[in-house]
Amino acid sequence: LGKEGITRLLKKDITFCEQCTERHLVYLIFFARLLPMISFDLISYGAGLTHISTRGFAIATLLGLVPLTFAVSYSGKNFFSASQTSLILGAIFVLLFFVVPIWIKRRNPWGLYERMTKIFRAE
Repeated sequence: LGKEGITRLLKKDITFCEQCTERHLVYLIFFARLLPMISFDLISYGAGLTHISTRGFAIATLLGLVPLTFAVSYSGKNFFSASQTSLILGAIFVLLFFVVPIWIKRRNPWGLYERMTKIFRAE
């Protein structure tokens, strides 16, 4: 929403990822939202400097936040009242959110890493 203001202030049009399609930007935001160590503000400000639609941004954000929000909420709810099995299962799920992306990059199962990077390369 503030792109026009920044353009007037800097007297220069700043647009990131001009060659990216809407689909590429939606995937990028979706995967970035899955990673809890990336600042949500940084993602949002960066997306504001692209040509992504508000609808695409909202859908990618919603779908990207659901898995981690569910895991954290479920773990927090059961932390004090859950059995030891539930706590261990919750810890495993949280750990998987960090380990799976690293595993995909290092081991490249089913050529998944190449397919993911191919999607985000400029056409």
